[in-house]
Amino acid sequence: VRGLLAEDAVVWLPPFEAGTVIALGLNYADHVKELSKELTVTAKDEPLAFLKSPGALIGHRGQTRRPADVKFMHYECELAVVIGRSAKNVERADAMRFVAGYTVVNDISVPHASVYRPSMRFKCRDGFCPMGPAIVARAMVPAPDALGITIAIDGETVQRSSTAGLVRPVAQL
Repeated sequence: VRGLLAEDAVVWLPPFEAGTVIALGLNYADHVKELSKELTVTAKDEPLAFLKSPGALIGHRGQTRRPADVKFMHYECELAVVIGRSAKNVERADAMRFVAGYTVVNDISVPHASVYRPSMRFKCRDGFCPMGPAIVARAMVPAPDALGITIAIDGETVQRSSTAGLVRPVAQL
């Protein structure tokens, strides 16, 4: 077909324009277990919320730059829930009506050796949140709490996870 470009011949943008991104940490049971020696919270506590600026978002296949003083960057595949309209004090039973769809993100961080804390320095740098390539409409995902998600770096799968491991279901979050 004439005029089509190969996937690697285009610059992908994030699949939507975002304001501030609300991110939740420690919401996968296996990750809480992995970090248990460093944590002062448990899976029973409220989710750890932090913010990412729009500058953190880059598109699918985007180039994340490692800061000069950093030897290792940590990656986490995450389900991103795209909220389609304003909401406040929504009951859990009504929550899914506000979801426009889903995409995936790679929540990159610079690990800190002594404590888990999603500060600007460790998790919220520009370009530290590749996402996409597209949004999948909510109607096409009847079970968001049972999705497989993976991360591949340079063509190699480096993480496999599932939203079945969420501490709290999407509607509650």
